Amino acid sequence: MTWYENIPGDPNLTHTASYFYANNGNRFRKTVDIDTIAYLYNNEDIIKENINSDINDYIHSPGIDEPSIQIPYSSLLNPYYYYADSLGSIRQLTSNTGSILNQYRYGSWGELFNPFISQENSHNPFSYNARESSENHMLYYRARYYASSIKEFISKDIYQRAMHVFHYVSNEPIMNIDPYGEFKMRDCEKCDVKLNAEDPNEFPETTIAMDVGNYCKKHLNRITDISIRDCIKERCKNGIIECEDDCWTLYLMIGTSPGYTSTSRIRIHKWKWEHKTNTAHLCLNPMNRPPRRDIACIVIHEWAHTCGWKEGQNKGVPDEDQECRND
Repeated sequence: MTWYENIPGDPNLTHTASYFYANNGNRFRKTVDIDTIAYLYNNEDIIKENINSDINDYIHSPGIDEPSIQIPYSSLLNPYYYYADSLGSIRQLTSNTGSILNQYRYGSWGELFNPFISQENSHNPFSYNARESSENHMLYYRARYYASSIKEFISKDIYQRAMHVFHYVSNEPIMNIDPYGEFKMRDCEKCDVKLNAEDPNEFPETTIAMDVGNYCKKHLNRITDISIRDCIKERCKNGIIECEDDCWTLYLMIGTSPGYTSTSRIRIHKWKWEHKTNTAHLCLNPMNRPPRRDIACIVIHEWAHTCGWKEGQNKGVPDEDQECRND
């Protein structure tokens, strides 16, 4: 990437940046002008940062994008502490004595330019939504880069679910986050959905419902058993998806062996559909790190069970460990 910017103290107006990604999508290195920054990850969290041989360690809380402590190698016994707001945006970085090193005040869309505030006396890679600050005043949201100056991503939604494929969190930044640059998380955190449209080709405007709806319209012809296919078509019209927050309490209550799946990289702890009903329970579990799965494919698989299908019968029903993988 090449851009032009007048940076105080830098006589050059032209700047360049190169980015390098691992097979799992993590950005493990970047070069900005003459500086090289390398990253070591634990899943999606940066735990070590090497900036021209200057090293920082990071400790994170269990959730997504929750940096808690920065440990500079130059000051191992004096770590720095992060303070964040309800959206996870970093508000302050303090020393171990409580002195404020960095301070941020954002606009609704993550803006940090005038009249908003960014006061920094120490290196910090995290800012709005605890995502990484990037070059040219952008933020790195893993799958895409976000520009708060225009309030949009600079590249298209790879799933193209919405009419406007550049929108950030459906233009609702005060209540939603999008840590992976793929869809707003509140859609999955509050995913209770009833598919009861009078027209079976219409589905509620939520991420999970739209994915299931698209699968119903495009892929049911793969199921070779006519009775099971017709039964799943009915589920597509009136099925119910319910999300639970307390995964292990639900496990103890139902006594069902849990399966693990996720939609893109959002962690979901999945429970089998209730026997002979049209209701499914998906239990969100951000603590687990399961293989990634296509949630719509999983829903169809579990729906087939409610229609009398059993594991190993095939009949064109998608397999959770093969067709439903989204690695």
